[in-house]
Amino acid sequence: MDKVSIIVPVYNVEDCLSYCVDSLRQQTYKNIEIILVDDGSTDRSGEICDQHAQEDERVRVLHIENGGISNARNTGVKEASTDWIIFIRWIYFSIISIYSWRLYYWGCMCISY
Repeated sequence: MDKVSIIVPVYNVEDCLSYCVDSLRQQTYKNIEIILVDDGSTDRSGEICDQHAQEDERVRVLHIENGGISNARNTGVKEASTDWIIFIRWIYFSIISIYSWRLYYWGCMCISY
């Protein structure tokens, strides 16, 4: 199966960031890279991202100046090393396993919710 890049824009979400990233790291589809784009967070979100990157080689962190979610996503796309890209929005991160099924079943190039 092809490798998939999962791009997660991050901005001031220290309270739930680990839950999101841990959920992604524990998915059954393991051939992934998780790109956390810290969009200039003013809380501990950037530090938490760095901690996850130290714990799992599939996690990459980009620290950028605050430019909004579109800029964060575009930055992640530029840094992605795969042809398959998934964007995670905070309200949907718990259903990532559904994405894996769709990628396999439909052969989609890109899914964004």
